[in-house]
Amino acid sequence: MLIRSIFSNFAPNLNFMNAQKDFERNVRILRSRKKMSQKELAEQLGIDPASLSRMIKGNPRLDTIERIAKALDVSVSALFEEIEHIDGYVSIDGHIVHIHSREEFLKEVDKSKSF
Repeated sequence: MLIRSIFSNFAPNLNFMNAQKDFERNVRILRSRKKMSQKELAEQLGIDPASLSRMIKGNPRLDTIERIAKALDVSVSALFEEIEHIDGYVSIDGHIVHIHSREEFLKEVDKSKSF
């Protein structure tokens, strides 16, 4: 079963494109929280990093989504949840940042990704 056909079970209020973006972003954020690289996640799943990248950016099967959720120690639905409201201080890669919105948070996460 592919993400396109199952996302509505886990993110019923979102369309497919939002769910796909949320999935990709949440995997990145959850990996970051666990201080786990994509390579380490791939090793834990028993697949190569390039395959994991294609799965995350593409249309992964339900069993792959479940394995990723288990490896990150979260529910499957947590991989699709949209971040609603953020206001506070967060530590991103050791830097304390005051965040006022979801957009600011995503920009900071993207900036830290480029280092």
